[in-house]
Amino acid sequence: MSLFGRNREKTRPQKELPPSQSFAAMSDWFRTPLGEALLHLEQQYLKPRTARLFGYHMLQLGCSNVRLLLDDCPAALKVNFVPDYQPGQLSPVADNESLPLGTESMDVVLIHHALDFTPDSHRLLREASRVITAGGRLFVVGFNPWSTWGVSRLLRRRGTPPPWNGRFLSVLRLIDWLTLLDFRIEDINHGGFLLPANRSFNAMKRERYERLGQKLFAPLGCFYVIEARKHRIPITPVMSRWPRLRAPVIGGRLTDNGTVVPGSGLPTRYEGPKESGGGSQGTGSHNNRKQ
Repeated sequence: MSLFGRNREKTRPQKELPPSQSFAAMSDWFRTPLGEALLHLEQQYLKPRTARLFGYHMLQLGCSNVRLLLDDCPAALKVNFVPDYQPGQLSPVADNESLPLGTESMDVVLIHHALDFTPDSHRLLREASRVITAGGRLFVVGFNPWSTWGVSRLLRRRGTPPPWNGRFLSVLRLIDWLTLLDFRIEDINHGGFLLPANRSFNAMKRERYERLGQKLFAPLGCFYVIEARKHRIPITPVMSRWPRLRAPVIGGRLTDNGTVVPGSGLPTRYEGPKESGGGSQGTGSHNNRKQ
């Protein structure tokens, strides 16, 4: 068992590129035939989900300069950060793990393979949770380790270029992390039943393989899309108990100058009839009433 574990660690790529180099490498990879085919399938899965969202601000945390995933969202403001400045670019520069955004300032956040290529996946996910408003939507797109792409990643040597040097986090692990951050999982989809071969893909064959994979091998797609909603339990305020009055306070009528009219107020407490002290007095008073 330990021998198998050591061999598995040897076949798993461990080298990580700096964020700027990984960002540029993934941007180039999405222009290859395999990258374009994968991006096209991811758009098909995200388009019907992002087109029905409501909100004013949307943020995409990605591993490349791909912005096509934001086009179908009706949000007024769409933000996509890049890790390094390049001449001619229009996107703002920021670190995905330390966003220059206010708390609860985004309605929708899309994480597009950023968790697979960040040095600290926990920190990036916490930062995304911080900027999402209560009730906001979170979409996580990542590579599925339980697929032909995950097997290809394990068989490659150390130092292989992206995307095969990524982390490939599993869905179950992300569900645990999101649950701890007060997210409610609403939908999980798998897609991309493509062999990890960098060649051109016929559109008709690609759609045929995708339909067949959804029927037979749905959890084994090369990517997954997790949709979650930030859920916050409202806090019920504890009401302070006021001291109970010994008797109700009832006022009387007021005059024009603001004083109380004598005899207009009701008694604050009924104490019952007052006794005179002895039975003889009570008998005497009874006799007096007879006379």
